[in-house]
Amino acid sequence: MKTFYNALISAFNNTDNIEKYTRAGLKAPRIIDLYNGQDFNPEYFDMLTLPALYVSMRIDYNENTAILSLDFKLLYEQLRNTSNFSLSSENALKFFDLANITDEIIKSISTNKTGSLRLLNEGLEPEPTVTDAYLLSYECEYYGKQKTRERETLSGSIDDIKIKSGLYKGLL
Repeated sequence: MKTFYNALISAFNNTDNIEKYTRAGLKAPRIIDLYNGQDFNPEYFDMLTLPALYVSMRIDYNENTAILSLDFKLLYEQLRNTSNFSLSSENALKFFDLANITDEIIKSISTNKTGSLRLLNEGLEPEPTVTDAYLLSYECEYYGKQKTRERETLSGSIDDIKIKSGLYKGLL
């Protein structure tokens, strides 16, 4: 996980990737961090700088090859009207461009411990938060750690058990 996280930081600090946002008239994510409820409890954190990208990771070892699941929260500030009455709906919907560029960068990340990322789902955060959030979920194979082996047991039966009585009395 550490290897992937470091690759994530490098990808979003890459000047070519930052330029993708700039060409679209957007700001690149300024903070990339592990998710810890920053959008629900901003008072517990130093600063909520937008746009921000937060990630939570978990590994499922139930399959033959472990699966790394990644959930990203892309936080952005939406100050424009997105309704059908809006005179600036094109600017208001630029967060979709922000999400598409972010998706492109995330899918380009590869390490020697992970396979290719597959986008599972994406969409707007349905829960009320202090800012708007776009959710992106991915999975890939994970080769960083072997799953714990099950204990091997031998099957069989015991046919003949001889029991001697009086052993307890003999010890006294």
